[in-house]
Amino acid sequence: MAGHDSANENGKGFVQNMICIAICAVTLYNQLPQIYKGFLRMRKLEETGTTLNERVTSEKKRLSDLQKEIASLDDVFYREKLARNKMRMIKKGEIIYQLIEERGEKGEEEKTHAK
Repeated sequence: MAGHDSANENGKGFVQNMICIAICAVTLYNQLPQIYKGFLRMRKLEETGTTLNERVTSEKKRLSDLQKEIASLDDVFYREKLARNKMRMIKKGEIIYQLIEERGEKGEEEKTHAK
């Protein structure tokens, strides 16, 4: 009879193990969609973080360039260059020649006098 009790206990342990495995499987099955959504959200946040880091780097470079431009405004020659190129200013008495190209023809000269 001792062998019969041992077989009964082994069968009982097997059933308990199967029930435990079934409960774990159902729980895991119910949790998988939430785990997957969390994984997708984490990847999206990582991509967003990478994009934002690239943008921060770009803006830091832009800030550095603007700070250099501000510092160079103290230079008289740089201010003159800006005035000439961006605002089309000329000195008094200076003559500026501009070449105007037309289709198929060579350029004609246009004179501008400063007064």
